Order: sequence, then C-alpha cells, then structure tokens
Amino acid sequence: GRITADNGEALAGVSVVLKGTETGTTTDAQGRYTLDVAGDTSVLVVCAVGYACRELPARRDNLTTALHPETLARHTRQVVGYGTELKSQVTGAIASVGDAQLRDAPVANIGQALQGRAPGLSVASAGTAPGQNPVLRIRGNRSFLDPGDPLLVVDGVPFDGNLNDLNPDDIATVDVLKDASATAVYGGRGANGVLLLTTRRGRPLRRPTF
Repeated sequence: GRITADNGEALAGVSVVLKGTETGTTTDAQGRYTLDVAGDTSVLVVCAVGYACRELPARRDNLTTALHPETLARHTRQVVGYGTELKSQVTGAIASVGDAQLRDAPVANIGQALQGRAPGLSVASAGTAPGQNPVLRIRGNRSFLDPGDPLLVVDGVPFDGNLNDLNPDDIATVDVLKDASATAVYGGRGANGVLLLTTRRGRPLRRPTF
C-alpha cells in the first residue's frame, strides 16, 4: 500500500499496525509499505504525528490512503515518561516549552531559554562564571537542607551533566513533569521533578511541490 497527505505528497515513517496486535510496519520515503495479513477481514490502523489516525480494511490490492491533518487539540500527543500519550488522557501536571518558543529565544544557553516559559519552573543563575549550571526548582524548594535539582532526561536517558552544556539549538521541546503522578515512573530520582528534553532529529527529504 501507499500513504499520502491530503495533497498527494508521500508520507514517510507512518505507522501501519494490524488492529488488536503488535504486528506492524512503517512507510518508506515514497510512502509505501508492505504487511502480511492473515485474511481479508483484518483491519489496519494507520497513524502519523500531526495527522488523524485511520482504520482501513486490509485488502490484497495496492491500497493508497490519504491522511488528513489533526486539528483537535485533545488529540495532540504529550511527552511523558518512557513515551507519549494523548493530552486528553494525561492526568499529571506537565508544562511544555515548544520548538517555536525555544527557537525564537535570543539566549546563550538552554537555562536562559526556559526562564519564564514553563509554569512552576524557577530558573536562577548560580554565579557569573560562563557555562555555570543554573539553579532549577520545580514548584519551589522541597527542603531547607537539600532543595534538590530536578532529574534531567535527554531523549529518554537520564543526564547527569550540566544543563548548559547542551546546545539550545539542538533542543526541540522541553517538558516539565511537576507532580507525583507524572514523575512516578522515575521513582526516587524524580522526587524533585523531571525535565524531559527532546532533541532535534533529521527528517527525510520530501518531494518538492510547485
């Protein structure tokens, strides 16, 4: 089969899964995919970020399907611990700083880029030395003796380094997990909150349109 956008442009990296199973595949650069199914009664679930999911009958012929952009905010996906969820299903307190906010910030480091952009996150300078790690607090100090810094997670991997060692131009989104339900998957390490940083990734070249 083949998956395209509503304007006919091929979509790469689209998830095509046999409904009710974990059997699936993704489309190539031309939007094409191949998937073996047991019978003609099977149903395919086709999903892509930014597009509405569709369910299709699994037929033997070369099936071309167009996906339409997703416009409902409740269907947008929220980054959480170890994956993503629909925003309508997220119950934890999570603040997100998007790509546009980070890209437009005229700053020298990621700490400055987060100042005043995420509710519940306090960012302060620890000194005047260049590249010094900022003081991060989520919902204030948790203790007088050990206020504690939040756990940093970069692309799903805990990061023990200096936040300002990261190039702000490499960061696509930052999600701040603030309460116990949002940070539970990280156990005690997430007691002071969690910052999930997602880096930018390359995208496949698409056919130009005129």
